[in-house]
Amino acid sequence: MREVRRRFHEELHALEGEVQQTGRQAQLLLERVLQALARGDPAVCDEVIRGDDEVDQLYLDAERRILGLLALQTPVASDLRLLTALLHITCIWNASPTRR
Repeated sequence: MREVRRRFHEELHALEGEVQQTGRQAQLLLERVLQALARGDPAVCDEVIRGDDEVDQLYLDAERRILGLLALQTPVASDLRLLTALLHITCIWNASPTRR
């Protein structure tokens, strides 16, 4: 049983890091969007669209892993709060302006 919980916490820690990294990528993408608007540069716009597709995939991967941890590990207390926060963050990404 301890091994299962240890693996759960390792997965949770890795997932938290990946969500943070995806957030940094989304922030860089936002900076590129602002550059594209300021310059009116279609090439930068295309780059932003490609980058958005990558962030979308990272979001889907994170969501799948979060739901898997919720389903398989039945976390409680701080672990449940962290997973819920990570899921909320990924939902916000999915509702970003590029989806409209």
